[in-house]
Amino acid sequence: MKLIQINPYVRFARVQKTARRRLMVGLDHRLFWCAYGEGEITVQGQAYPMTPSTLLFVQSGTPYQYTSETDDMVFYAYNFDLFYEQENVGEPIPYVFAQNYRPEMRIEQNIDEKLHGLPNIIYLQNFYKKEIFQDIINEYNRKEVYYNERCGALLKDLLICAMRASCEEKTALQKNQGETILSYVRENFDKPISNASVAKYFSYHENYLNQILKEQTGYTLHRYLLEYRITMASSLLRSGEYTVSEVAEKVGFSNVFAFSKSFKKLTGKAPTSYLPK
Repeated sequence: MKLIQINPYVRFARVQKTARRRLMVGLDHRLFWCAYGEGEITVQGQAYPMTPSTLLFVQSGTPYQYTSETDDMVFYAYNFDLFYEQENVGEPIPYVFAQNYRPEMRIEQNIDEKLHGLPNIIYLQNFYKKEIFQDIINEYNRKEVYYNERCGALLKDLLICAMRASCEEKTALQKNQGETILSYVRENFDKPISNASVAKYFSYHENYLNQILKEQTGYTLHRYLLEYRITMASSLLRSGEYTVSEVAEKVGFSNVFAFSKSFKKLTGKAPTSYLPK
């Protein structure tokens, strides 16, 4: 099921300050948007600073707590379902303390199956949508005809905007990570580096490392490194300053036979054909 197919049901909307600091779990989903001041909400052990225009989405069943030292933060908060299937449970549903929580207590079950890829947490700074957040509060408080429908439509718009911003932020982060990895490879291509050694250097899983590079270059780390080494080798060979064996060593090959085989595979020619006549 796609995000466009959700039909949110806003069960509770309010403006509040930080409150109880014990670890708690929402049985429906939570969305927080900081309007004024500064604070902090910790989710699954990670602290998220809340400053004006910061958004935090917490999926139901995810432990969270307010961990600010002061109550300076004023935020808009919403309790909701992603699908309009439990509107009969109309009253606000209080959180439960973490030690009392059981998964079967969640209002919506199998959300991961319904919306594959929906993160447990969305955290965005500089999310400027105050008018929409305020409109939801106003609709909920006035309770005019069709207020539930309009609250849901406004929240759906917010969630789609938040997911879009989250994807763009992730793409930008991966691009920056990719550039850092590629710079490292280009600086160390003449050394015996590998998927495992580069992943360890950056504290990434090897699969994640290759995912970043494939999205940015179309190549795995191994293929990118090989292409770069052969490109550098071609220039060195054409200079006429080094023998084939010397070039092989300078671009990081352990022996000239492996170098010659890789060179011919990528260029279609033997290394000697690049030497000046």
